[in-house]
Amino acid sequence: MNKTIIKSAICVIALTMLALGIHSCTKEKNTSPSSTSSSSSSSSSSSSSSSSSSSSSGSSYSCSPYYGPNDCADAGYVPVSTTACCPSSSPYHCGTKCYSTCAAASKAGCSSPSYYGGASSGSSSSSSSSSSSTSSTSSTSSTSSTSSTSSTSSTSSTSSASVEVMFWTNTSSYGYIKVYINGSYVGTIASWYSSAPSCGSNGCVTRTITSSSNTWYAQQDGGSGYWSGSFTAEPGCNKILLY
Repeated sequence: MNKTIIKSAICVIALTMLALGIHSCTKEKNTSPSSTSSSSSSSSSSSSSSSSSSSSSGSSYSCSPYYGPNDCADAGYVPVSTTACCPSSSPYHCGTKCYSTCAAASKAGCSSPSYYGGASSGSSSSSSSSSSSTSSTSSTSSTSSTSSTSSTSSTSSTSSASVEVMFWTNTSSYGYIKVYINGSYVGTIASWYSSAPSCGSNGCVTRTITSSSNTWYAQQDGGSGYWSGSFTAEPGCNKILLY
């Protein structure tokens, strides 16, 4: 009887434990973690090659001639403006420097470098002046205005073609003498003559004058010599002696 009870109790306990074991397993069941598929994303880097294309365009350079008598003090030099002289081997002028070619002077930063174009020619300058005035007057609608402008231009061109002034000296004691007309530097006297030379003579300062009334002054280069005066331009060669 007791054995039967004990067996029954053991069975109950076993069943109970079995029941509890199944419940426990059901509660603590670890759901297998969801496998996360790691997709390896490959980033494709596209390298963009930047090509710098340099287009070489041929450049043209323009230089302007300066016309006037060669009044430079030093031998082998030519005038390139009213205030500057350059060696004949480097006759192109830009700023304060001289260059051997027009391209070199232009590359130095000047839009239109100057160079010596030879002695001034009154006929050629008056011709260009006359032609330019003719073209400008032809566009004028008024006939009387055109006629008046044309005659004025003709008069001034005739005047500028025939009126010159020359500064010279008859002594060597002053050395170089700088000459200014109407406040502007026009050249340097570098030679002296015992008697009055002709207009355009070497070492004198000769300029074509278009205005009738003019003032001038001259200064000894590196010295105290000073001259000044005024003159009325007359047809032909007007000579002014500094002594």
